[in-house]
Amino acid sequence: MAHSITHYQNRLRRDFQASVTVCLVLSTVFAGVMVADEPATSLPQTAGDPKVFQLAAFEEEYQHNIQNIVAPDGKTLYDKRCQALGSMVREEVYENGRRRIIAALFPKRQQASMPFAREVSWIFVRHLIYSGDRQGLVEVLAIDCPKLLGIQMTIEFELVLNQAHLQRSVEVLCDAFDRCVDDSNRSMIIAALRRGFEPMGIVQKDDKSFARECRQWLSALDYTWVANPEYGLPGEKAPLFIKGPRVDK
Repeated sequence: MAHSITHYQNRLRRDFQASVTVCLVLSTVFAGVMVADEPATSLPQTAGDPKVFQLAAFEEEYQHNIQNIVAPDGKTLYDKRCQALGSMVREEVYENGRRRIIAALFPKRQQASMPFAREVSWIFVRHLIYSGDRQGLVEVLAIDCPKLLGIQMTIEFELVLNQAHLQRSVEVLCDAFDRCVDDSNRSMIIAALRRGFEPMGIVQKDDKSFARECRQWLSALDYTWVANPEYGLPGEKAPLFIKGPRVDK
């Protein structure tokens, strides 16, 4: 059964309005950004060290940047604030590379207790997706894989929607699973894979076997498979991909 583009867009607006708004804003903000070369060694965590990302100072700058933003409604205000924060994250990565943010936010899992850190981490992960930084994305997800990016958008659905920005995007979950050494985070990665692929008929109790079968399926993926517009609807267990209308590459 074919799903029209109109149906797809309407469904996304209805069920993922807040998250998709951020996607569209940040996709524009991050378009064309090149990832800076990264040093091979980890950075020291000394307070005040210019090589360390200072979250408190970053938040202070963000609050300063948005203090004069005006908007006719809450949604527009939210969009503008997301754009401001996205611009700051883009500038940070452009000037200093991604290493500082990764070192500051992800190993310490600060997102759980610090709302601003969580918001920065969401935007940073989206930046990695939109800029096609596969290596950085695998590194981050192997450290701390979120269930959601924003209010309702699951990590696996965010990835499948952005295949144009990142080829074989969903396969980064398999890469992150193989690289991850933390059991609790591995459970988050495999949960994302199971949400998307168990409804597609992949059933393995063993997590490693399940991830391996997901990778095998994805390795054979062709352009006739598309993101399922029914994925993630409340009360439904839908497959992540569906067979779509064949189009020219």
